[in-house]
Amino acid sequence: MIATMNLGAPEIVLTLLLLLYLVLFLDIYRSKSKDTLEKLVWICIVLLFPFVGAIVYLSVGRRDKFLYLVVKKFYSGSS
Repeated sequence: MIATMNLGAPEIVLTLLLLLYLVLFLDIYRSKSKDTLEKLVWICIVLLFPFVGAIVYLSVGRRDKFLYLVVKKFYSGSS
């Protein structure tokens, strides 16, 4: 009997989520702008609030990225 591997939607979504979290954890670990405590806090946020934590990290937590710079400029310019 030959075993076949059927990939459905749940398996594909789970694989994509695992890849997203792997990329997030590697990005947090390799970040030079964060100290050890800040890295630990971001990892806890991403683990405790899986989907929302990932979105918050990608939009706010990456200080060297474009969206953070735009938000920083917007709020510093309005004061």
